[in-house]
Amino acid sequence: MSKNVKPWRAQIAAAASQQDAIFDAPVTVTAVFLLKRPQRPKWERHGTRPDVDKLARALLDGLTGPLLTDDSIVSELNVSKRYALPHEETGVHINVAAW
Repeated sequence: MSKNVKPWRAQIAAAASQQDAIFDAPVTVTAVFLLKRPQRPKWERHGTRPDVDKLARALLDGLTGPLLTDDSIVSELNVSKRYALPHEETGVHINVAAW
């Protein structure tokens, strides 16, 4: 596990705990990760580390507890990653909806 995952997961958990709801039934989770663009990217689309599946796992771990009773209630998961545009902050946009 990357040394950056634990603090990042804690940030997700802190943001999730500020929501008014906690989900205990099937949900759909959509997440778009905005990552820093290197000076000379290998490709136009983000196709390097971090792996999108590892980002998704860390995200669900951070949401479990403060927003989701368990990550097993996620019945649909849509995750993508891309380079942040110059006017965008890096981070993740998350939407959790009852299924």
